[in-house]
Amino acid sequence: MPAGVTQASIDEGHTAFNGASCKRCHGLDGTGAANAPSLVSGKWLQSSGEYRDIVRVITNGVSKAEIKDPSHPFGMRPRGGTDLADPAIASIAAYVWSISRGK
Repeated sequence: MPAGVTQASIDEGHTAFNGASCKRCHGLDGTGAANAPSLVSGKWLQSSGEYRDIVRVITNGVSKAEIKDPSHPFGMRPRGGTDLADPAIASIAAYVWSISRGK
């Protein structure tokens, strides 16, 4: 696991991901939806898939102009369009990292 990632942080991230705006766009458990791609399978589009890069994408968002898949044309607002604090972002990134190992 990456430095700073623990099973507890992954578990916290699971709860936050599925309770926050994350699932609205990326689907329950990150399986993908109309507004955003799967975080479980397929090629990484906006990130390298490394934990630190996932944190960066969640923190900074992805502008509409940066979107690389035209089938998902909506940008991602910084912090998922919410007031996620840094510890919550770290936990969500840990969860996303954990579910994406098959990508």
